[in-house]
Amino acid sequence: MANKIGSNDIAKYYVGSSEVDKIYLGSDLVYSKTPPIPAYQMLDTLATAKYYLAGAGANGYAVFAGGVGGGQNNQVEAYNMNSSGTKSTLSTLATAKHYLAGAGANGYAVFAGGYSGSYNNQVEAYNMNSSGTKSTLPTLSDSRGGLAGAGAYGYAVFAGGRTSSSSHSSKVEAYNMNSSGTKSTLSALATAKFYLAGAGANGYVVFAGGVGGAGGGTYYNQVEAYNMNSSGTKSTLSTLATKKHDLAGAGANGYVVFAGGAYYSSGTILNNQVEAYNMNSSGTKSTLSTLSDSKSYLAGAGANGYAVFAGGSDGGIVPSSLYNQVEAYNMNSSGTKSTLSNLLMSKCALAGAGANGYVVFAGGTTSAYGSTHYNHVEAYYPGT
Repeated sequence: MANKIGSNDIAKYYVGSSEVDKIYLGSDLVYSKTPPIPAYQMLDTLATAKYYLAGAGANGYAVFAGGVGGGQNNQVEAYNMNSSGTKSTLSTLATAKHYLAGAGANGYAVFAGGYSGSYNNQVEAYNMNSSGTKSTLPTLSDSRGGLAGAGAYGYAVFAGGRTSSSSHSSKVEAYNMNSSGTKSTLSALATAKFYLAGAGANGYVVFAGGVGGAGGGTYYNQVEAYNMNSSGTKSTLSTLATKKHDLAGAGANGYVVFAGGAYYSSGTILNNQVEAYNMNSSGTKSTLSTLSDSKSYLAGAGANGYAVFAGGSDGGIVPSSLYNQVEAYNMNSSGTKSTLSNLLMSKCALAGAGANGYVVFAGGTTSAYGSTHYNHVEAYYPGT
């Protein structure tokens, strides 16, 4: 059906005096008053190609900060997913760094910790309710990198991390973004560790996996939940099926979902397991369909009730295989898996964030010691 009469565009359709929202020809949609949301789109690139950056979603914005690629980076860039992904540049981080963590809470994107030759304890918040205005919050109790972040019930919570080449942290610190970022210390993780994953759902922040021990050679499958509806009360959930690090997490429709990861035992052992914890029901665990490939250094994000995982490598940051698959788990429908359009490039160590129904993935690399890093920013609207 052509939306023209002669050379004139038809702006609206009516039946009698009532405007028509949609017109179908058989089962095919041929007209929609509201243009359909694209399932995939490329957004403006990051200012710098980089990896080991952090992402956070807040008030419909996907915000990416820090990273490394041709040097340490302190740029903070926001994509307004309420307005077609329009990009803006925010005030820089106080320190250029990578291995930092991000969390979204009450309209704020909060970034903490990191590494740039030395470990860092700074915590910086960007108010996406107010054009990304930056504020500095109380520091972490330890300078650390490789920590995990998650947001729930207006709190940004950071856990674990590496404090030196031989020491790690079990500390869990919460920033109340309902109250100007007031800091509190929660019950510690069961084990000091780094390269763990975090996700938030239904007022809980949940942390899973990681590596620690002397020399960083002990792997963990613990899953620990903090109820931010109840002052951060801690509970222990069923363990992951495999002890691993460098997995990814995402929150969706009251579930936290963890995917991928790796551990080392006479060589890198990769993992494709996907496990969901129903935080609407005391953290009951279920096992979902596996990822199409076993991999680590992937990214996760949640939106529209979907937990989405993208990219990854076959272990290590000088990989022999890289991946560009994007796989979505519909937590509105028992975790049914679907495959979305591939990333533009196969890559690892990228970052993800969920905002206004979109999951957005940014940055990444083919090798930490090579020169092929990426500044692509790609948005998906799962469920379309």
